[in-house]
Amino acid sequence: MKRGDRVKYSVRWLRAAGLYTGPVPFARGTVVAVEQFGDRKLVTVDWDGNDDIPTRVLVSNLALEADLETRDW
Repeated sequence: MKRGDRVKYSVRWLRAAGLYTGPVPFARGTVVAVEQFGDRKLVTVDWDGNDDIPTRVLVSNLALEADLETRDW
């Protein structure tokens, strides 16, 4: 991921966290910063004006907004 990418939380992470309702599953935002944190990458996301959602997120918990994620159900 890079600055300017449009992102959302991944379906896999939402299921693992048990988040099926509320604002998080529907959140969409823009990556404003990318930083290395040990062997992982953290991004800062502007969640389209929703200040209740954490802005720093592991890249592994996100998907690009345009990606159609496979459903394994």
